[in-house]
Amino acid sequence: SLSSSANASISSSSGNKCTITTKSVETEENLTLTCVVTTTDGKKVQKTFAITLQERPSYIIATYNVTSTSTTTQLLSSSYSLGNVNYMEIDGVVVTKTLSYKFTSIGMHSVKYTLNTLQSAFRDVSTLASIDFSECNGKKYNDVTYLFYNCNNLASIEWGNCDLSNVTSFGASFYGLSSITQIDLSSFTGAKITDLSYSFTNCSNLGTIDFTPLDTSVRPSGYSYTFYGCTSLTKIYFPWQRAPTVSSNTFGTDTN
Repeated sequence: SLSSSANASISSSSGNKCTITTKSVETEENLTLTCVVTTTDGKKVQKTFAITLQERPSYIIATYNVTSTSTTTQLLSSSYSLGNVNYMEIDGVVVTKTLSYKFTSIGMHSVKYTLNTLQSAFRDVSTLASIDFSECNGKKYNDVTYLFYNCNNLASIEWGNCDLSNVTSFGASFYGLSSITQIDLSSFTGAKITDLSYSFTNCSNLGTIDFTPLDTSVRPSGYSYTFYGCTSLTKIYFPWQRAPTVSSNTFGTDTN
């Protein structure tokens, strides 16, 4: 195995020694491996090899409730770029990447993705039932705006170990999730959120929301319609020392 340090060495039982130096310490994408090896005639020579390390694959597993076999089912937002889809697998079979798919049976179907960005990825996908990021493998995502906009049948979100610490806005991220009862923000630990506008609008079954994992040094300033239509919301946990400055439409008139 290769050391994660900038300079390291490994030795074999035969006395051959390799010195490893990284070309890119931050990402460790490229390594230069310098080895002193013994040839068949007993001479020791130095050889240098260039090694490119590949990032561990990151997967998102989405489950869809398919209700028709006569029409195609929207899998990703119609505005999402297929250029941001690196891998796609439907019910265990690798397929050519597509935004919609015609299933041959109704019921629950699973789609496995590798996506470059989450921005607007599942916007207006009403058949999305659950989403699981547990195979994310630490992939960093910086933009989640409009991620689940109007996914009204989405009932479960498992963030796994995605790195969401660079996210700065929840703008319309969870808008219209009327089937969701809880949203865990622990994967956003350290995120400097500045905008919460339309974040949880019409999440009518959401009971509590806890913002304490977020960075407390930055206080959001945008609260337009943030909790509007959240008729089941009874508790909000804010980590900021000062109370948020809300507008007249932050909660609407029909919130408990």
